[in-house]
Amino acid sequence: LNDSAVDFCLKAIVGSIKQSLMLSTLLGVVGWPTTPKTQILDTKFIAHPMNFSANHWGLITARLYCDVATKMLQVKVFMYEPLIDEEYREQMIAVWEGIMKHKGKDNVEESEGKEGLIDFVKRWNSASASGYQITISPVEWNKTPQQPDAASCGVFVVAQAYSYLTESMRLQEHGVSKRDLSVMRLRMVWMVVYHSKERSISVYDADRLIEFASYYRSK
Repeated sequence: LNDSAVDFCLKAIVGSIKQSLMLSTLLGVVGWPTTPKTQILDTKFIAHPMNFSANHWGLITARLYCDVATKMLQVKVFMYEPLIDEEYREQMIAVWEGIMKHKGKDNVEESEGKEGLIDFVKRWNSASASGYQITISPVEWNKTPQQPDAASCGVFVVAQAYSYLTESMRLQEHGVSKRDLSVMRLRMVWMVVYHSKERSISVYDADRLIEFASYYRSK
């Protein structure tokens, strides 16, 4: 399963669960989105899958708790990287807190703040629920399950996203065997097939496919 399948499954999961928002994996390139027009108080989860250099996956999940009586919005942040490798933690923290970028001007280095996910959440709160005080808890790292190989990170991130958004902790409480991993891959294939929209092809393309099929049958 390639990165496109992983991205597709993540979108399908978030799209099927109410009060959830998924942020693009391309935010590191295109920047943070504009402030949503919806109420942040109507949102329970913000999921931000991260694709490290197109060869590894991680997941940042923000869980939002709204207390109408005290007008408080509490945000809990969970980070998961399937290899449980310290190397990736700094990158994920930088996405959450914001990255400082430097610009040289007249031989003087200047620092310019770059928005992070935490700033996106605060901006959204100010725009749609300014009467609510926001509190953000320290980042919690999820260390289970750990992927057993070098190729299943996407599968584990999809499973972890489903676990968080459905508020089921069974995935964190049990190990994942190779047999479990095969079943998880099949489940993702089913999601891609089931949620994909059927598209018709042109007569020209259909004729070309028939020609190719006839050619290879004759070999």
